[in-house]
Amino acid sequence: MKKLIINRYFLSFVFVATFAFTTGLASAGDVKIGGVDLQKILDKSIAGKEALNGLKTVAEREKKALEDKQHAFRDLKKELEQQSMMMRESTMAEKEKKLRRLKREIELYREDAQQTIQKEQSRIMRKLLKSITKIIAVYAKENGYSLIVEKGQGPNPLGVIVLYMDDAIEITPAIIEIYDKEYSSSKGKAKK
Repeated sequence: MKKLIINRYFLSFVFVATFAFTTGLASAGDVKIGGVDLQKILDKSIAGKEALNGLKTVAEREKKALEDKQHAFRDLKKELEQQSMMMRESTMAEKEKKLRRLKREIELYREDAQQTIQKEQSRIMRKLLKSITKIIAVYAKENGYSLIVEKGQGPNPLGVIVLYMDDAIEITPAIIEIYDKEYSSSKGKAKK
């Protein structure tokens, strides 16, 4: 019974708040809402593609260095296994110690490489989102939008969830076009 009363109060509050909000918006004039898909902007824009390629380069460099260390470990292990019967005990102990040290180095390097890639990804995302946000704000003001929401499906860079958005209000293609023009022109200026 108590739960039912609380639910009634809650529903009454939601109704009053919704009514007040919509009445306030109606008195403020028409509300124009647009939506963008940040993931699509990151995937399809020139800057997003270049950033992804740069991140892939960093990841490949780290992967290559890790593979080199793993190869050295395998070679030393193979040598140890093949020559263990002919080695003196002191030499064997020294090689086993070197093998353990190399294994720890590989584990540490793997962790460091993951952190390096994650930091680079975060840095790139902050930079791209800062540029995209500025473009969206200018576009919204110039085109009379009151609100722009992020459409993405599933986890997205801003952590916002929109369950449904009509494609008619999506402005993603326009934002990609503006972003590409600005990025290309700023890149052209940087080359001069």
